[in-house]
Amino acid sequence: MERKFVFLGGLPRSGSTLLSNIMAQHEDVHCFGQSALPTLFERTMGTWYELPQHKQDISSAREKLRTTLGGMMMGYYQHVVEPVILEHSRGWPAQIDRLQWILRQEVKIIVPVRKIVSVLASFEKLYRSNIHNVLPQQRSKYGRMLDVEGRCSVWLGEDEPLGVSIRILRDAINRGHGKNMLLVDYDELCTHPKASMARVWAFLDMPQIEHDFSNIEQVTVDACNDLIAYGIDHLHNIESSIHIPADDAETVLGRQVYQRYKDATWKP
Repeated sequence: MERKFVFLGGLPRSGSTLLSNIMAQHEDVHCFGQSALPTLFERTMGTWYELPQHKQDISSAREKLRTTLGGMMMGYYQHVVEPVILEHSRGWPAQIDRLQWILRQEVKIIVPVRKIVSVLASFEKLYRSNIHNVLPQQRSKYGRMLDVEGRCSVWLGEDEPLGVSIRILRDAINRGHGKNMLLVDYDELCTHPKASMARVWAFLDMPQIEHDFSNIEQVTVDACNDLIAYGIDHLHNIESSIHIPADDAETVLGRQVYQRYKDATWKP
């Protein structure tokens, strides 16, 4: 089987790490965790046309950029033996056009989603479990991080993970890229894992395998150094078995904040 890239990117706290490690049970799939490729793309493109050699022939420089970015993708995984690479970054839905330009083919992106109020409750639990740590947002937005209401407004901010991801997903849908994306609802994945994974493999035109949902090995390296890499401990830890998530958003957020966000949606 020739090298194939599958992209994963959706809302935070919506099961992307769990889904990655379930997919890793397929012998042909390589899952590493969060990818640096989108950042490398941006940094390369940020200076590409500033080089005098590229200014001399823009059309040639454009084609060299395309092949360089494609070569970067291949080289990034040169050491990997599995033919299918699961490329994980929340920003991929914003890069569909660019990816199709680089690869010269339609791309497929798996998009984990979840009710907004449940995502906010998950962030609140994460905040509370980091009592031994000072989160980056506590340094940059100290006043708003002092209560649940403020913390929810932070996570939904235009420069924060949830707010950014919502805008990216809405934009991708509005630009007509719905056909390139498979939405995987976190609650549905946990409640009906077999059916959810059948949809995933069918979307990717890959043979379905028999998963072990009671023994999920964390092969992604996300959780190894979360505190060092992101300033938030336990950001990407998963449990070894799937279970139905607790419906505790109202208890976690409090009735007033819950009522404010219970009908909020990521949909356009």
